[in-house]
Amino acid sequence: MTAVGSAAPVLPARPRRRAGGGPRVHPVAWWVWALLVCVTATLVLDVTVLLVLGAAVVLVSVACRAPGARTIVPYLLLAASILLVRTLVRVILPSAPSGTVLVDLPEWTIGSVTLFGPVTTGALASGLAVGIQLAVLVVTVGAATTLADPVELLRYAPRAFTGVATALVVAVGVFGRLAGVAAAVRDARRLRGGGGLRAVVVPVLARTLEDSLALGDALEVRGYGSVRPGPTAATPARRLAQGALTLGAVACVGLAAFALFDASAPGWAVAAFLGAAVVSGAVAARVLPVAARTVHRPAPWTLRSSVVVGTGVLAAGVVLASAPVTQPTWLALGAALVPLGALSVGMPPAPRTSGTADPRTVRARAARGEPSARTEGAA
Repeated sequence: MTAVGSAAPVLPARPRRRAGGGPRVHPVAWWVWALLVCVTATLVLDVTVLLVLGAAVVLVSVACRAPGARTIVPYLLLAASILLVRTLVRVILPSAPSGTVLVDLPEWTIGSVTLFGPVTTGALASGLAVGIQLAVLVVTVGAATTLADPVELLRYAPRAFTGVATALVVAVGVFGRLAGVAAAVRDARRLRGGGGLRAVVVPVLARTLEDSLALGDALEVRGYGSVRPGPTAATPARRLAQGALTLGAVACVGLAAFALFDASAPGWAVAAFLGAAVVSGAVAARVLPVAARTVHRPAPWTLRSSVVVGTGVLAAGVVLASAPVTQPTWLALGAALVPLGALSVGMPPAPRTSGTADPRTVRARAARGEPSARTEGAA
C-alpha cells in the first residue's frame, strides 16, 4: 500500500476513441436526401402518412444536426403558418359541399366569387391535406438547411452553373439568416430597453444586407463567376448565349418535375426534358469557359453518404410505385419511416476527450487512495 505522502505519479489518461467516428456525411447527400423526401411528400395525399413523414424528417434534423448549426424551429413556425393560412383559405373560398356541414357561415357574393358559406368536413379535410403537404415540404427544406449549410453547396456546384447555384443558395438560406438576425436584434433591443416595430425591422434589414454584401465579397475573392483568360474570352454574345442555355437547362428540369407529377403527361416526357437539360448544361459549360477553381478540403463521398441517399431513393421509389397514396397502408407508412435510416450514419460523433486529467483531480484522488483513471481503464 502506497503512503499518502509518497504517492506515485499518475500518468495522464489515454484518450478514448470516439464512438461512431469517421468522416461526416457529404452536404450534397443531405440535400439529395431532402429532395427525394420532397418527391415522396408530393406523391402522398393521406394526412396520416404525411404526418409520419414529417415527424421522421424533424427527428433526423434534430438528431443529426451538428453542434452550433441552425435550428429547424423557424421552419416549423413557417410550416404551421402555411397550414393555418391554407385552412383559412378553404373556409373563405369554399369548394363544392361534401360531407357534414360543421358551420354555416353567411355567404358574401362579390361578382362571380362567393365567400364563406357552409364549412363542411370534406372541405376542411382537403384543406388540411394540402396544407400539411406544403408544411412537410417546408420542413424538409428546413431540415436540409440545418443538416448542411446551403453555402457549402457552392463548393461542389459545376462551374458553369455558379450563378444559378448562388441565386438558389441565397434564396434557400435567406429565411434562416433572417430568423437568426431577428433573434439577435430582439435580444439586443431587450437589453437596451427599446421598443417599437421600427427598432426591429430596420436593424434586421441592415444586418441582412450587410451579410449579403459580405457573402458577395467572399465569393468574389474566391473566384466565383470569374472568366478564364485567353482566346475564348467573354464577349457579350457568349455571355448571352451562356445565360440562355443555363436558364434553359433549369427550365427543362422544372418541366421534367411537372411531367413526373402529372399523370396525364406522356411517359417519355421526363426523359426528354432531362436529356435536354443535360445537353443545355454541357453546351453552356463550353460556350463560356470559367476560371478553374479548387475546393479547400473537399468532403469525401463515403459509405455514410450513400446510405443517406439510399434511404431517400427507397422511400421515393416505394411511394412512386404505388402513387398516388390516398390511404394509410402499411407499405406507405413503412416508406414514410424509411428516411429514419439516415439516423444510423448521420448522427454527429461524440466530442473527443482531452485525454489529460486535471492535476488537482489527480492529486485529490491520490490523496484519498483512489485508483487513477488509467488504472480503471486497465481494469
